[in-house]
Amino acid sequence: TKVSYSMITGAPVNVLDYGASTSASAAANTTAIQAAIDAAPDGSTILIPPGTYSVIYGSLNFTRRQSLTITSGSTRDSTILQANAAASTSSTPLIDVVGCFQMLFVGIQFTGVSSSGIGIYIHRPTTGADKVSTGINFNNCSFSYFSVGVQIGRLDLVESNNEDMHFNNCEWQYCTIGYRQYYQNALQNSITDGYLHNNG
Repeated sequence: TKVSYSMITGAPVNVLDYGASTSASAAANTTAIQAAIDAAPDGSTILIPPGTYSVIYGSLNFTRRQSLTITSGSTRDSTILQANAAASTSSTPLIDVVGCFQMLFVGIQFTGVSSSGIGIYIHRPTTGADKVSTGINFNNCSFSYFSVGVQIGRLDLVESNNEDMHFNNCEWQYCTIGYRQYYQNALQNSITDGYLHNNG
């Protein structure tokens, strides 16, 4: 029997166990990482080990999840999620966070192509329970080469109370807009020791 990284009781859900690899195609990595996300129970940790993983815009999402940690398990920017091509539209996200509660991203660099699309899009669902996203936090992360690095709030309707978002020691660079909040989405949101370089 092949021993996987995640067989140890209490160990993080490791994307490598689902087929992700720094040498895999964007399609294979996207499928593998989403499978790991879907398999991780609420309250657990998802490990994306250091390296650069090619992924596809508009295909990775966290929907109605809570108390997840997504980490490189290492230092700042040691794990890179790199879009394989420019986004099809300016509103297509690399990572979609929909109706989630209390999540933490640590040590991950999110990188787009040609300043297109949105890096992280945090909002409520379009259908079903009217659940906003709250408590989505980022430590030692960076957002590069997007139209918008981080978007809080939907683009197509009046939406409020996506709140309690905190960015600690994060960096935005080469984005047309580094960070954008729509409508009443500023409650208890903060950027601490953040850096914005060469943004539009």
